[in-house]
Amino acid sequence: MKRTLVLLLATTLLTFGCGQEGPAGEDGAEGAPGEQGAPGEDGAPGEDGAPGDDGAPGTDGEDGEDGADCSVADNGDGTVTVTCGDD
Repeated sequence: MKRTLVLLLATTLLTFGCGQEGPAGEDGAEGAPGEQGAPGEDGAPGEDGAPGDDGAPGTDGEDGEDGADCSVADNGDGTVTVTCGDD
C-alpha cells in the first residue's frame, strides 16, 4: 500500500508538474534614475586668436600756444644770427 501510494504520488507530480509553461509575466516597473556623476576636469586652453584690426585715429589735440616772432640775419661769414622778440 505504501508503494502504491508513493508510486501514485510520483506519477501525479510528474503528470501535473511537467505540464505546459504558463504565460510570461509582465515587465517590472522602471527603476529610479541613477545619481549624477562628478564633473569632468577642465580642458586645455585654446590657441591665441589672430591680432585685431588697427583702431581708428584719435581726435586732434588742442592748438598750441603762439610762437615768438624771430628774424634771421646773415653774418656774411657762413653763419646767421637768429633774433626772437618777447611777444
